[in-house]
Amino acid sequence: MFFWIQNGQMTPRSPEISRRLVPPVYHSEKSASSKKIESEEDRSGNRSNFFQDARSAYLESEEKIESFPLLFASQVMSSPVFTISEDQNIEEAKILFMEKRFRHIPILDKNQKLVGVLSDRDLLKTISFSGTIIHTTVKEIMAKKILTGSLQTEIRYAAKVMLDEKVGSLPIVDDNGKILGIITRTDLIRAMVKFPGFTLLA
Repeated sequence: MFFWIQNGQMTPRSPEISRRLVPPVYHSEKSASSKKIESEEDRSGNRSNFFQDARSAYLESEEKIESFPLLFASQVMSSPVFTISEDQNIEEAKILFMEKRFRHIPILDKNQKLVGVLSDRDLLKTISFSGTIIHTTVKEIMAKKILTGSLQTEIRYAAKVMLDEKVGSLPIVDDNGKILGIITRTDLIRAMVKFPGFTLLA
């Protein structure tokens, strides 16, 4: 399940995921469809080249379907998460980006609730168009509508939704909006290296 967080409110976001984008987790030896083809062939007694070719092609396509492990946000996310306050100066954020080499930093309010995400792109854009950044706070330039996921979010779904919504990070929160971790493109790549057989491709 995915949520948008904006102005302290959590709103469900239910993406429509194409079944082709998520590889099957389990694979049976023969599907009902292949058994049906086989039984019809036996009854007809006519092993025409056309039928044989069609059946062979179908069974061959089934053999190519592989099982892929399921991964969830709790297994892939980076945690604990480095965060900053919405009232901090963006000069401080700039130093943090340079030192830690982050691409995205979750922003918290005084109650430690997630209220925004600051990207290095937004920071650089502000610095480029502003002569002074001394009095500018993180709150003024952060993204205030944040796409989030839960610990049970399946990683292929997460990658698809991040792509659809054009976001580079997915904060992972609990039911109260408290941040537990974060998933970035780097975490997705690391998952493919760490877990043999895992792929984001169907």
